[in-house]
Amino acid sequence: MRALKRFVPLDRNLHDRVSFDCGKVALNTFLSKQAAKHRRLNISSTHVLPAAGIPKGKPKPITAYYTLSIGEIHRESIPRGRKLPYYPIPVIVLARLAVDSRAQGQGLGEMTLIRAVRHSARIADSLPAHAIVVDVMDDQAMNFYRRYRDFQVLTDNPRRLFMPITIARQI
Repeated sequence: MRALKRFVPLDRNLHDRVSFDCGKVALNTFLSKQAAKHRRLNISSTHVLPAAGIPKGKPKPITAYYTLSIGEIHRESIPRGRKLPYYPIPVIVLARLAVDSRAQGQGLGEMTLIRAVRHSARIADSLPAHAIVVDVMDDQAMNFYRRYRDFQVLTDNPRRLFMPITIARQI
């Protein structure tokens, strides 16, 4: 599956959400049944990388996607977070990231992650956020994120990673 070069906001009329299969039922189900509704309700925003070469007028298959939302963490959960205030710290949550199984092994996971991190940094320019937080769903995903040393484990949850926005702005 050849992908276009640009991520765009998910549009349920332009993108084929049902044929996406990354091998993880929860990620497939979210994209096909919940992502558009979450956007309408202002819960999260999903951006997709459509497949290339699809004739106009036909829904484009999705090659990869990521979903961002807003959240908060407590200062105590951040290693070396002593200089931060005691009230909850705002963060951007990288809620989901997936690549269709037909496009895996082509570097699209890393490309999608970089796009999500850059997008988060731009959001933090107008809506302050201290970090990007990822809730890792399984060991395979943990291995993926841990390859990027800029992600650190939060002290209160070994499956929750964070990257300071100051680092994200450098990517």
